Amino acid sequence: MNNNFIEKISLNLKNTDIKDGSTLILALSGGVDSTALLLALGNIKSRYNLKIISAHFNHNLRGKESDRDEKFSSDLSNRIGIKFVSNKLNLKQDNKSNKLSENTMRDLRYNFLQDTADKYNAKGVLTAHTENDQAETVLMSIIRGTGIRGISGMKSENNLSTKNDKEIKIYRLMLNITHEQCKNFCSSLGIKPMMDSSNLKNIYLRNFIRNNTIPRIEKDFPNFTKKLSLLSQNSRKELDLKDWAIKKYYPLMINEDCSIKKNQMFLLPESLQYEIIIKHIENLFKQKINIENNHINEIIKLVKSSNSGEIYLPNNINIISKKNKIKIFSRIKDNPQYPLIINEPIRIISNHTKLDENHLITKKIIKRPNNLEKIDKNLEVYLRSDFSEKEFYFRKNIKDDLFQPLGMNKKIRLKKFLKNNIFDIESRKKIPVLTYKDQIAWVPGSRPAEWAKVNKEENFVLHFIITKINESV
Repeated sequence: MNNNFIEKISLNLKNTDIKDGSTLILALSGGVDSTALLLALGNIKSRYNLKIISAHFNHNLRGKESDRDEKFSSDLSNRIGIKFVSNKLNLKQDNKSNKLSENTMRDLRYNFLQDTADKYNAKGVLTAHTENDQAETVLMSIIRGTGIRGISGMKSENNLSTKNDKEIKIYRLMLNITHEQCKNFCSSLGIKPMMDSSNLKNIYLRNFIRNNTIPRIEKDFPNFTKKLSLLSQNSRKELDLKDWAIKKYYPLMINEDCSIKKNQMFLLPESLQYEIIIKHIENLFKQKINIENNHINEIIKLVKSSNSGEIYLPNNINIISKKNKIKIFSRIKDNPQYPLIINEPIRIISNHTKLDENHLITKKIIKRPNNLEKIDKNLEVYLRSDFSEKEFYFRKNIKDDLFQPLGMNKKIRLKKFLKNNIFDIESRKKIPVLTYKDQIAWVPGSRPAEWAKVNKEENFVLHFIITKINESV
């Protein structure tokens, strides 16, 4: 047995936020790298009182070979006393054409891992990415002309958003361990992992880089893989400095109405200008946005220009520059259409309160969901649960309303807030408000009030939702 390999995994584990007694899900394919990680964890789990559950996703794309990998993973897990769970992709159900892209398969796999982590209340998911995987990722990013974030590669731990709008904590314990070391470790224990024949097909960019590009370069430049990994580590240090600057200057660039201070942004380096705008977009709309070089150039040009201008970004995002402000709108979310207009205040006195002949507003205390953002923000909201039940009213917005939006430390005029955050004038007129003791607790289509938000330590939340009567819950 290679004790050095085991101790390296142990040391990497200690350098995470994983505590003794944690439950962890291991993404197990049956290949060399994940098998090596399984065997190492089998040796150290008792040392840290860890509960390891190996999770295998059978993509069902290689016939008997796929089933063979699942059986190997199950048999080996059971042999070393680790619980095994699996899921097999049903091609007829999940994709009628029987053709799935790499991204789709990845989404299905990570959704399965997320569901497994939720089921067993796990701290996170362990993946078997190695130094070789990191080198391939960095080289792919270089080929695509990416910036420092791309060449910094994979983090040793991070949160990953899955397709079902949940977040999954990923731990990569082998980024400083090579594929060859994994192979040797398995061999020292007499274990022969499975070989995925699809890895030999060079139709995918990563496979081509792994099987052709890197081996060719290694002939002339030995340790090229190690150097790419080192480039990743050095880039990560530079990125940490950049992220520190973004964290420091981002709050200083944002006005109370959520617009950006153009005259202040102009003073920052260009690399911070577009990063701060991207961060603001992600904070406003709770979604990642794919920005290309042409978008970055347009953003920098907009910040520098003294003229008004507008940029159209992916994900239906608009950036508008006027005078000394830069405003960001969603062409979908900032044009809400409400099913009714409230003329007279309606007191919310029961779990189901009728708003008109066709609509209800439902109020219910529920167990805190995993993702508070997974809602239709036009029609529902989560608030903290310690309110008196008989003090809520639903009414139309009026001229002198004041509102303390989530994330702000003081109240502002609601009219001004709506003007800067809701693009369409007619939509602004239709937006009702939910009040508690004469204070606005929620502006549908936007966000709750800072003072009414769900606290981190709360296990239950107060859920409001507007529905049609025949759809009510």
